Amino acid sequence: MSLQLKISDSINSLAERLADDCLANQKNVFNTLCIATQTSGMKNWLKYNLASHSGILANYKFIQPNDFINELYSLFGGERKQFLKHEHLKWLIYSALNDDNFTNEFPVVAKYYSLNKQKRIALASKIADLFDQYFVYRSELIKNWESIDFQHEMDNDAKWQSALWKLCIKKINNDFIIKSTIEDFIISAIKEEKNQKLLKENYSSVYLFSIAVLSPVHLKFYSTISAYIDVHLYISDPAFKQKWFSDDTENLLLKINPQLKREFAKGKKNELLNSWGKLIEYTMHQLFNVEVSIEHLTEKNKENSTLLQKIQNDIHFNLSENQRNKIDKLDLNDGSLTINACYTPAREVEVLYNYLVKNIEQSNSGFSVRSMLVMVTDINTYAPFIKAIFDNAPYKIPYTILDQRIEDVNPIISSLKSILSLTKENFTSENVFQLLTHELIRKKFGIYDTELIHAAIKKSGIRFGNDGDPQIDTQFVSFKNGLSSPIIKKPNERDLSTH
Repeated sequence: MSLQLKISDSINSLAERLADDCLANQKNVFNTLCIATQTSGMKNWLKYNLASHSGILANYKFIQPNDFINELYSLFGGERKQFLKHEHLKWLIYSALNDDNFTNEFPVVAKYYSLNKQKRIALASKIADLFDQYFVYRSELIKNWESIDFQHEMDNDAKWQSALWKLCIKKINNDFIIKSTIEDFIISAIKEEKNQKLLKENYSSVYLFSIAVLSPVHLKFYSTISAYIDVHLYISDPAFKQKWFSDDTENLLLKINPQLKREFAKGKKNELLNSWGKLIEYTMHQLFNVEVSIEHLTEKNKENSTLLQKIQNDIHFNLSENQRNKIDKLDLNDGSLTINACYTPAREVEVLYNYLVKNIEQSNSGFSVRSMLVMVTDINTYAPFIKAIFDNAPYKIPYTILDQRIEDVNPIISSLKSILSLTKENFTSENVFQLLTHELIRKKFGIYDTELIHAAIKKSGIRFGNDGDPQIDTQFVSFKNGLSSPIIKKPNERDLSTH
């Protein structure tokens, strides 16, 4: 049993190696292979590549790294309590910020959000993010806050954060499980023989694919369980062979390959290349503290015929400006790299659709949509335009949208969020009418023709306030459940004078 690291500048090489390792290690077809990825997009890409390489993908379980830790906690008999998540922590901090003892002890901090609940919730959210980072990267700091001997060493910022955390601990009142408690429990429980047996029975091996950052806490955890099962790490670093490492990386280089040091470029010739992989470099330095076998996977010879391939090779081999591949007019027009300037996200999606249709029609090699991956900066911004354009286009192209917010996918949550977002300040007729855009709300009240309803409202009992916002007068307008049109009550002459 061991902790094994495979590192490469090609994610395709890592995926192929993962497929080979899975086939070699899955001796019993009934044993589930556990693969951890950070995003659902990576998970879906990996599924397709594993199936293509092996011919079949069966009895695999995809999870996130933290999910695996939580599963082991339950497997070893940890307390069945709710895990402390970011949202829980945010509201605990929001409440603690209003504590009299805290506001009296730290008036400078309290002055920022006093008498302003919006500032208080915004600050609580930021502090919750900070505490989450402490849990992962500085777990010892959280533990030191509870030590009396450590108090005199803290600066002012650390003191108010420490006080805030202690208030949160009191408010938790053992109702939640904290991350550090989970990992400490597992490391202690795994020393028992019965738990070692449970681990081997449920997880013959664990594979962590393309995890950008391994914190000291996570590394300690996976290093501990690697004494009982194999743990495989697959890390992609595009700048691995060309990065100029510092002197303290000497041991790592010798561990990988005694001859590898000679291949590293001396100096920073390509700024883009040398800016990549900073997080990976942090992870590599953490590996000095554990026993790990490291293997560097070499990629097959890269082609160098298209514009994109030439640029990739220039970056990959860290070539200086006078060493780079020459680019001519044929390269600029070969279509391997295209830049489009669009004025709106909707126009971007239209250009993409037209580009795909053109390539599908002109392709003689069976241009498959299954081989396409479209990356965007914020999928939630683009998702409505993707649906509108691709669903209503004359040439239907199948697609799947990944990593959307749950409220954009689940109509129940979306409807509930819209209702809860109404406040005294924004409770206008326009926002209320906006609720009818949700199909579930329309069905609940038997409303089917919203355009007819809106037109009828305009013609009937409407009065205008000082702010010019139309307000529906419910005395004259009512809706009968199940009808597609409203029933309009005519106001009497006395009421007409007031409208």
